[in-house]
Amino acid sequence: MGNYWLPCDIPSNGDWRNSRASQRLSTPVSAVTGWAGVRNPVVGSTGSDRETNADYRARLKAARGSNAGAATEPAMRLLLLSDVEGVTLAVVIENDSMSTNTSGQIAKSIQCVVNGVLEQDVTDTIWKYKAAGVATYGTTTITVKDSYERSYKRAFAEGREQFLLKI
Repeated sequence: MGNYWLPCDIPSNGDWRNSRASQRLSTPVSAVTGWAGVRNPVVGSTGSDRETNADYRARLKAARGSNAGAATEPAMRLLLLSDVEGVTLAVVIENDSMSTNTSGQIAKSIQCVVNGVLEQDVTDTIWKYKAAGVATYGTTTITVKDSYERSYKRAFAEGREQFLLKI
């Protein structure tokens, strides 16, 4: 959880009730998961209830605002997490070089590594938000159709097939 600091002067006897800190803790800036109450001489707020998955996804969509910048790595990860029901892992790996990288990812491509989802839902989200002219790479390939009913193959990798380490 971390530490929360409130500027105050505590008397040397440790009796904080008469310090300037008392009566200041009444409106938390943000919800703190796990708070059951506030020990303060005035009525405090316990924050909000634990956020549901549906509420979390709705908050992510609202925070995203427009889709400006939707094709960036962080935006694609957020979109996979918020737009595809059941995603438990989303990582986007970009190879913006002109050659295949050491992992075998083709040049000028993105690899979306996801876990816990329906394949078509992932493919549809990648198709909807990826930049034009950027290839997709992965071990699972699904066909999507554009507005003219032309078929395109889009690839991604399922998280259980990948070992992701950050060193």
